[in-house]
Amino acid sequence: RLIRRQRQMCIRDRPIREQEVIFQIPYFGFRIPKGSSVDITAVPYFFNASTFGALRFDWNVEDARKSGETTQNIITLNIEKSQSLRGSYIPVQVTVINTESMAERAENRINLLIQ
Repeated sequence: RLIRRQRQMCIRDRPIREQEVIFQIPYFGFRIPKGSSVDITAVPYFFNASTFGALRFDWNVEDARKSGETTQNIITLNIEKSQSLRGSYIPVQVTVINTESMAERAENRINLLIQ
């Protein structure tokens, strides 16, 4: 008895990742000493942009807009030395938009703890 096997074509699904943005902060655990100046860097991943300049960054600190859409992926915060800030949180949010494809966007938000 002859058994015929048909060769099946398999198409492998490639994993598709959503765009994302992560923060790089030079302090462990997002704990920032009061009286310091800190650079926060937004690092975008999985954007289909021809150049980094095609990405726009919109920064919000304490729910107030700190910049319009800009090409700067770094924001500098100057933390006051005020004793009343100790133990409080400062929310920081960034939205990244690909100007070449408006459907590509990512957002992230963190809370910085002032020590």
